[in-house]
Amino acid sequence: MHSIEYRPFIETFERLVQGESMDLYSVGFSQALEDVATRLFAGVRPYNWYDGVSGLRTRKRKNLQIEITGDMWVGDVGNSKQWLEPLRARVTDRSVSNEGVWVQMTIGEHSTESRYD
Repeated sequence: MHSIEYRPFIETFERLVQGESMDLYSVGFSQALEDVATRLFAGVRPYNWYDGVSGLRTRKRKNLQIEITGDMWVGDVGNSKQWLEPLRARVTDRSVSNEGVWVQMTIGEHSTESRYD
């Protein structure tokens, strides 16, 4: 686990937790998920890159938690091949207990998590 900072992602998360309805693509949430995946999976999948999410959906699971699902476009650094892998992420605000916002993300068979400050 490692701490990373990405305000646009957190700001959209905060709006979703408050129940705000929005077009996730127009607010750049797919792009934000690419960036988050790139940072989270840098040590796990160093030869892959991420190019947005198809079928992006969010669902509020608990008072301070959302679940994100869809299919992430994944590419191979060594060539121009791209493919879709299932994406599932859970974002939880634990700032009440001074733990920040946590992101647990699974793309295909690989999982990782990180704290956002």
